[in-house]
Amino acid sequence: MTAFVGCDPGNTGAVCAIREDGTAIGLASFRRAMDVPVLSAVVQALKGFDPIYWAIEKPITVRGNAVRSVAHQWANYGCVYGLAAYLSGDSYKEFVYTPEPAAWKATMRVTADKKSSIQKVLDMGWATEKDLFASERARTMSADRAEAILLSHYCRKIFGGGL
Repeated sequence: MTAFVGCDPGNTGAVCAIREDGTAIGLASFRRAMDVPVLSAVVQALKGFDPIYWAIEKPITVRGNAVRSVAHQWANYGCVYGLAAYLSGDSYKEFVYTPEPAAWKATMRVTADKKSSIQKVLDMGWATEKDLFASERARTMSADRAEAILLSHYCRKIFGGGL
C-alpha cells in the first residue's frame, strides 16, 4: 500500500500520513526540535507501506525570526528529510519532495495566512476541529497540524495524481 506524508517542520511543526484513498494513517505534532518519540511513532505507523512519498516543506528564513526558532525549523526539516531518505532507500530522491511554502500553498489554494490552512482542512472534511488541537490542553487550533494535513494531500496530488 502507498502512503503519502506531509510535514510542516516548523518550530512546533507536525507530520501527517495518509493512504492512497486520502484516509488518515496518523497525525502528530512536534513538541520540540528533533522530537524522537514523534519520529519513532511515524516509523511505526508507516511499517508495511511501500512506496512512501514525502512532501516536506522547505523552511524559509524570515528576517526578524529568533535564531532559536530558525534552528528548530531546520533541525526538524533535517531529521524528517533524513528519515524519509532512510525509509525510501537509495532512490529517495524519487520519493522526497521539498516544496517552498508559496508553491504548495498556491496549488492547494491557501494563502500565507495560517487561518486559511485551518479553514481549508475543515472545509474539505480532512479533519475535525478536535484533530487540529495539538493537545487536550491547547486553546487554539494548530496551523502546523492543518498544514501537515494539507501537505500530505499535496503530496498525494503530485505523486499519486488525485485529490
